[in-house]
Order: sequence, then C-alpha cells, then structure tokens
Amino acid sequence: MPTPTADACLRYYHQHIDSYREADRYVGRQIVLRGPIDDPTVRAEAWARAERLVAILYFDPNMFGDLLKTYDPVGAESSAGRIGSAIHGVLPAEIETVMSALRPGQICPVPVATDSGIHVVLLDQILAGQVPSFALLRDRISTTLRQEWRSQAAARHLSRLAARYLASLQEL
Repeated sequence: MPTPTADACLRYYHQHIDSYREADRYVGRQIVLRGPIDDPTVRAEAWARAERLVAILYFDPNMFGDLLKTYDPVGAESSAGRIGSAIHGVLPAEIETVMSALRPGQICPVPVATDSGIHVVLLDQILAGQVPSFALLRDRISTTLRQEWRSQAAARHLSRLAARYLASLQEL
C-alpha cells in the first residue's frame, strides 16, 4: 500500500478538521453544601440554603468568596471552589449538564444535587477546543488514509469475487 502524500494528508486534514478539534473546557466555581443528603430533612434544609445562595449571587456575584468560606469550608480550602478547566466526562453528569447549558458569567438558577451534596454553580468561561496543527497530526492522518485505502481495496476485491461467484452460478 503506498504512503499518502503530504498534499493528500493536508486535504484530508482540512476536510475533517472538526473531528480533530479538542473538547471545549468549562471553567467555573461552586459552593457545595455537604452532608447526609439521603436524610430528607437535611436535604430539604440544604436545598433551601442553596436557593438562598443562588439568589444572593444572582444580585451580587462578588459575594462568592465570602459565601464559599461560610458554607463550604472544604471548598474554600481546596482551590477556592474552582471547577475546571474541565472537559466532558470529568465532572459529575449533573454538573456537566448544568455547565453546558449556562453562558459565561451566568449562575445556575437552581441548586444541583449530586452524591457529594447540593451545589451552587457559576460558569465563568468556556475555553473553546483547539485544533492541533497539521504537523502534529500528519502521521496519524497518514495511518488513517492507509487504513481507508486498505478497506476500499478489500471491498473492491470482495465485490469482484462476488461478481465472479454469481457469474459461475449462472453458468450452471
């Protein structure tokens, strides 16, 4: 099987550029109200507290640091409640759903429940996925083209064999 030329690889790169794009990354903040959320009373209290935090942050997002220290000391000690830069599949599904629905600078209008607690979530920014340069992908593209050419050659060969087989059956 011949080796694809640089021009063939470059054409393939441009035709399939979106398939090489890295995933968008989400950067945000959260306050997690931790506790035994299996207990309906504790869960209801945490939910109500989280709703109040959402309302406060809606009117004054600058209060985040103070609220974090007060309501989520664990988060305050570990990276100041930061989320990200996280790609799809890293965060709990409930948080990912919220992050993908928000616009940068927006606060989730409702608390989010996960196994680790009740979250108040803010999206700070979305870092668009970058496309690696052609130079970084050339060998991978060359391998892909060779595999495609092999598959196409095998399909043509099987098609010719099937046609010969059908022709031999008709002679009988």
